Amino acid sequence: MDEALALRKKGILAPILVLGASRPESAALAAEHGISVTVFDVAWLEKAKDLLKPGQVLQIHVKVDSGMGRIGVRDKGQLMKVESLLKRKLVSISKGYSLISRLRMK
Repeated sequence: MDEALALRKKGILAPILVLGASRPESAALAAEHGISVTVFDVAWLEKAKDLLKPGQVLQIHVKVDSGMGRIGVRDKGQLMKVESLLKRKLVSISKGYSLISRLRMK
C-alpha cells in the first residue's frame, strides 16, 4: 500500500493494484485514492467493509485459490459471500485471478 500511495502522491493517475496482502485498516485509504486491493480472504473483506467511510466503494481484485493451497478464496461459499457484498455496493470487483487456468470451486 505504501508504494501505491507514493505513486498517487507523485501524480500517477493510472489504475494501481496492490497484489500483496494489505491490512483491512487500509481499505478506506485505498478507496479514497482509487487504489485496487487484492482480496484473498472473506474475513479480511468483511472487516475492511466495516472500516469504509460512508459512500466509499473499495475496488477489489479477488484472488481465487485454484488448488495450490496458498492464498485465495477457496470455495463457492466464500465466493458467494464476496458476491453478497458486491450486491450491497460496498465493494466493486475489478477482476479475479488465479495461478492455474482450470478452476474448480468446491
